[in-house]
Amino acid sequence: MQKVQTNLAALSTAAGAVWSEQVGNLRSALTKLQSAVSTLATQRNASSVSGVVTAVGGVSAAARQLLDAANPSCPSPSVSSGSSPS
Repeated sequence: MQKVQTNLAALSTAAGAVWSEQVGNLRSALTKLQSAVSTLATQRNASSVSGVVTAVGGVSAAARQLLDAANPSCPSPSVSSGSSPS
């Protein structure tokens, strides 16, 4: 998670104000995910698992918004996780 946040900070610096809203949304979603994972580590129950699943969905949506915003400038965005596009 730390590496993702570091890379996101570098992207934010490089992009300046161009994608600031999308970067901010992704940063917020990552913070929520980190919080949900921390909660799961101390409270192992269905509600905590649900919180992580919801937070992962938020990260996915925010990342997609950033990729969509970057698409005109970077015509071939790809996710490096090895997952196939949906």
